[in-house]
Amino acid sequence: MGNSFPEQEVVRFIQVGILCVEENAKDRPTMSNVIFMLRNETPIPSLKQPASIDTVPNLTTFQFFRCEVLS
Repeated sequence: MGNSFPEQEVVRFIQVGILCVEENAKDRPTMSNVIFMLRNETPIPSLKQPASIDTVPNLTTFQFFRCEVLS
């Protein structure tokens, strides 16, 4: 447990993860945008409405956590 991480980096990673589970698939970033955001090469857009497993019928866990727009 001797590892420590910069708080800003941890917050950025969490924000990007939340963007990946936006309620509306059109609001989710593409994988290339995720990489840019994680590298701090592009600003993180405002969070809108993260999805809830309870509100997304017939969605597998894998699909729920994918960071690309589902077709």
